Amino acid sequence: MLFTIQLFATVNIKSTYYITSNTIYLKDIIKDTTKNIKIAEIEPYRYSKRISRLSLFRILKKNGYNQCKTSLRYITFIKKSPISTTKIKLALKKYYQKYYNDIHIKNIIIQPRGFIKSLPKNYIIDIQTRNYLSHKNILSIKSLNNKRIFFDYTLDADIKVILSKNSLDKGLELTTFNTYTKYIPFHRFMATPLENLKPHTLEIKWKIKKDKIITTRDVKQLDLVKRGDMINVSLNGNGLSISFMAKSIQNGKYGDIITIQKQNRTRLKAMVVGKNRVEIR
Repeated sequence: MLFTIQLFATVNIKSTYYITSNTIYLKDIIKDTTKNIKIAEIEPYRYSKRISRLSLFRILKKNGYNQCKTSLRYITFIKKSPISTTKIKLALKKYYQKYYNDIHIKNIIIQPRGFIKSLPKNYIIDIQTRNYLSHKNILSIKSLNNKRIFFDYTLDADIKVILSKNSLDKGLELTTFNTYTKYIPFHRFMATPLENLKPHTLEIKWKIKKDKIITTRDVKQLDLVKRGDMINVSLNGNGLSISFMAKSIQNGKYGDIITIQKQNRTRLKAMVVGKNRVEIR
């Protein structure tokens, strides 16, 4: 029964397969197959081979795998390089953790662009600035004699994001009441997704649909105090607490020091601490 199910299971063919020898076997594509059948051979002094989709499908169909899927015309098989990429993986892990406070990295797959027998004894790892927006990208290492080796890598990770509970209008303050958090598989973003939300800090720049991932591109700093508004002023010190109303002379975000004007037209400096609230310290 198990064998029958296997024969009729759909096989999604990937663009690239990494193999351990010059011989390409069926098990390199179908991991759980019991058939140790040779598909092709990488030519001597070469380290990769392209096989057309039609040729590969014929071989798979001959061995009982009739349901194969791919939109690619060619599939590439690359011989794995006998190198350790542990140092590069650790650098990648630290790189992504610098940009995401709450990322759960499960695995990192990294392969050189071509076959290499060894890595330089000393090298510098170069990761491009915006690589952090995608789980799949390119990096390079540079040896002391300025020789560069390029690598493709894929990150298998989950990341926490903030999404909109409902449709959000432009200018609306972001709160825990109109957003929610969720862990999703990390793929690709156009801008950095928000992970955490501090009260009274952000507002929406444009209308956002329900269940949309909110990024730094979608928000701007929230003005808690606006010029011309009457605001509540607190003065604390020496065991005394005094409150009075004053006029705001400037717009202000949380933590900003702004100018306010009392009813007698005296002007003072105060810190924005909430919606239409400031403190004199």
